[in-house]
Amino acid sequence: MWRGDGKELFFLTADGQMMAVAVNTGSQFEIGNPEPLFQTGISPGTGGNRQYAVTKDGQRFLINAGLGGTIQTVLTVVTDWRAPAAQ
Repeated sequence: MWRGDGKELFFLTADGQMMAVAVNTGSQFEIGNPEPLFQTGISPGTGGNRQYAVTKDGQRFLINAGLGGTIQTVLTVVTDWRAPAAQ
């Protein structure tokens, strides 16, 4: 994913490490050396860049990573919600 101003590119390595590389798209395209940022705990092969988002300034990340183990979710479906409530 690109930083909002296009000066940096973020990507995942095969082991889930978040990386950043500086990019200059001026008159000559140049890239810097990739720098490791942090371990994400996600696998790039299971959704790739859909598993994270980067703020426009490149300072914060939203990571969709599992917590491990079993998570139970309760889902309540309300039907006929326009009907008056039963007394």
